[in-house]
Amino acid sequence: HPDLTPNDIRFIAYVYMDLTSKEIASMLNITLEACRKRKERIIQKLGISDDISLNAYLASI
Repeated sequence: HPDLTPNDIRFIAYVYMDLTSKEIASMLNITLEACRKRKERIIQKLGISDDISLNAYLASI
């Protein structure tokens, strides 16, 4: 996906590694709210429907 930034890809890698939002926020030095927002933006960029989680999407590719 050409719209993904290097930071998006790093975030996706952390999600794929099954880290919790709290762990990801700590590693990226961001708040839990910022972590949630980033996840929402990545889901939009990837065009994932509302009924599929990012984890499920990553597991399917």
